[in-house]
Amino acid sequence: MKRALFIFCLLLLVTLLYYGCGSTNQEEAATTTTASTTTSTTIPIWTEPAFASATADIIYGQAPLTVNFSGYAFEYQNFQQQAIGADAYAWDFKDGGTSSGQNPAHTFTSAGTYLVELTVTVDGATGTDLAPVVVYDTQKTFVSGEVSADTTWNSSGSPYILTGDFLTIASGKTLTISQNAVVVIDSAGLAVNGNLNAQGARGQEVIILSKLSTGEEGAGTKINLASTSSADLDYVKSYDALFELNSSSFSANNCNFYDSPLSFMNNISSITLTDNVFEHRKRGDKPAIMISSSNNNTIEDSILRSNAIGISISQSSGFLVNNCTINDNLCHNGIILDLTDAEVDNSVFNNNYPHAVLIKGHEADPNDASYAHEAYIHNNTMYYNHADTVNFEYYYGKSDFSTRVSSNEIGYDRGGDGVLVEYEAYHGNIIIEHNNIHHNGLEATTGHLDGITIENAGGVIIRNNTISSNNYNGINLNHGLSITIEANTISDNGQKGIILSTNSEAWAKNNTLTSNTIEVDSGSTLHQDY
Repeated sequence: MKRALFIFCLLLLVTLLYYGCGSTNQEEAATTTTASTTTSTTIPIWTEPAFASATADIIYGQAPLTVNFSGYAFEYQNFQQQAIGADAYAWDFKDGGTSSGQNPAHTFTSAGTYLVELTVTVDGATGTDLAPVVVYDTQKTFVSGEVSADTTWNSSGSPYILTGDFLTIASGKTLTISQNAVVVIDSAGLAVNGNLNAQGARGQEVIILSKLSTGEEGAGTKINLASTSSADLDYVKSYDALFELNSSSFSANNCNFYDSPLSFMNNISSITLTDNVFEHRKRGDKPAIMISSSNNNTIEDSILRSNAIGISISQSSGFLVNNCTINDNLCHNGIILDLTDAEVDNSVFNNNYPHAVLIKGHEADPNDASYAHEAYIHNNTMYYNHADTVNFEYYYGKSDFSTRVSSNEIGYDRGGDGVLVEYEAYHGNIIIEHNNIHHNGLEATTGHLDGITIENAGGVIIRNNTISSNNYNGINLNHGLSITIEANTISDNGQKGIILSTNSEAWAKNNTLTSNTIEVDSGSTLHQDY
């Protein structure tokens, strides 16, 4: 007992002498170093999904209808798809028929809407994709030209098949699509100059199916809303259509957008998207929701999963993501905030690549205050993301320190830090506080594998966090200016509790370490390395 007490006192004395004796770059006050008992922790495993792609050479026709299907598995490499071989293919044609071939043909003998499903298996993981097919007998309605009067489409005339150039809804006119109606867009698309009102019900959804485009967008044909138009979608299932919004009179609730991205064009405001699913927007480096130069919009109570990118927002303000689930977006981030003021609250992020949230400034001139913006990332759970869960790049924050990463659960990042501020973000004005940051960087051996890393950045306050069990260090301050690290509890990290790693003292000015509690175990000590 006396020997243990002596060792503990000696460690405490060394720490206080090292940081309390007049360093010009660090002011250390009341940092506490305590002994800890290492306990084994069982780290849960996130099951990696496989990705499937299924297409049909015909998306509609009269029974009996023979359709040739094509399938493959893929992965993302360098932000693009790359086809890979699958161990098994399983097709369910939804009429009782199945196939284990990669590219089967199937004949549908009865009318109906068939959401044909392909499941691929790759190294034990599975993934699915849909290839919808509409089959009719004698009942069908071909539509082209213009909707020039108020019109209702219902199930008795379904399916409605759009052909030729854009079908246009004339200004001031309303097209109403009733529950159970099926719309097939085999044309340039739908141009809404008037009003689109698609009203399904649970289990009686409106179905919109578009032919797959081979163009750069990599989605289906367009549904274009003009600036004077409006659209109200409720219980709609959309497959392979691209919604291009130029109107603020848009609402979507209880809808499923399957490879059907929403693109908010300039000056769109006051849109709220609620209780929707955005999934399988997988072609190219394209987001399920893309927003540019638009303000005060909200996405809430929604799911974004298995997309190339979940949400990409640029040069916008007043954006809120609330109570959403954002999983398996594995090409280029769960959410991208590019020169954008936004709040991300009370959401769950699992298994996104490379980041759950990427917050970007102006790369050309990161020191230009005219590009200052703010983000508020709080009350989220972020697990199993791949390369830095929350990442700031070239960030210039507003001077009131309104940018915060607060009260989040950030853990199990596979190949990076819990939080990384980098790339000349010297005017970050960022507060990282009250987070539980743990078990990050556990599947990698090189790169940033810390709880928090500040690299070539400044103006950051790190306070009142619990930082534990990260692969390398609790906090890594690498080329940081005006960084405050205070009142954090740091324990059980693989190397150091706090490391100041830089090649020059000039990069470590005006940094303050105050009142941090660091539990000593195998190497987790407060450390400075010039």
